[in-house]
Amino acid sequence: MKKLGLIGGLSAHSTLYYYRLLVEESERILGTVPEFIIYNLDFQKFVSLDWDERARYLRQAATALRSAGAEVLAIAANTPHKAVSAIENLGEVVDIRDAVAEEARGRRRLLLLGTKTTMEEDFYRKYLEEKGFEVKIPGPEDRESIDRIIDRLTRGQVLEEDRKALLEILSKHQWDAVVLGCTELPLILQGENMIDSARAHVKAILKKLL
Repeated sequence: MKKLGLIGGLSAHSTLYYYRLLVEESERILGTVPEFIIYNLDFQKFVSLDWDERARYLRQAATALRSAGAEVLAIAANTPHKAVSAIENLGEVVDIRDAVAEEARGRRRLLLLGTKTTMEEDFYRKYLEEKGFEVKIPGPEDRESIDRIIDRLTRGQVLEEDRKALLEILSKHQWDAVVLGCTELPLILQGENMIDSARAHVKAILKKLL
């Protein structure tokens, strides 16, 4: 079995969720939990950097993981995949967007929720569109609201009022599936036809390790 190197800390709260999913899914599929390594980035440092500097920070983490013996690499977050090319030549990378696309098979209209960067820039939407999906995003005011909710989630604030606000946003749109395209969002929102990007990613990671 190959060894996983997971770049976490983006945020620490969603990385905790990843760890639990990796343990649960490994025990279910393998009957044991394999060796893996987590490199926890400093989230506040990461968000203070521009994207060129973020790419270098991700590469630094990936290089350290490779030096520690990791053969398969994964970033435990959606938005940092904007800079995933910085680590692609350092090992086998499991891209969260591929995992989401696989999970969404059979559905056509996707409503994408995530950070403003994930929703508004094309590195995520276009990636899914090129795989044949019709991808919609909420309106400007709702995108601002979702971004603020995610900010609170990165600080461990899981509020019922925020969950209700997200459900209200979902009610404004027609969709076959909702992509929870931020790994904090499953901490507050779960449901039928909601694609948990973290869970989909963990399933893809374990498949790659095997």
